[in-house]
Amino acid sequence: MMISPESYYEEYLKGKTKEEIMTAIRGLKQEIGRLKSTLENPDYDDNAIIHPDKFTCIYWTRGYLEKAKETLRENMKGAFKWKKRIWCMKLKINI
Repeated sequence: MMISPESYYEEYLKGKTKEEIMTAIRGLKQEIGRLKSTLENPDYDDNAIIHPDKFTCIYWTRGYLEKAKETLRENMKGAFKWKKRIWCMKLKINI
């Protein structure tokens, strides 16, 4: 059984640093690649009964990846604001 992206956030992303979130993103991308390689393998038996199937795993892993990217954007929002503010101060631009 797969968990929802919100549950994935609560369990694996909440309170993590930028580096830890980036590590999770890399792992999710690797997992999607592994699943796709398995599906594209000519020896893959698509008639085998596996729950959840590989397509379902890819679907939910993509959801986790989107949630991780969203979390990273939210965590980085403050850092970008400060960088923009410092850059504007150096150029003496009012924001």
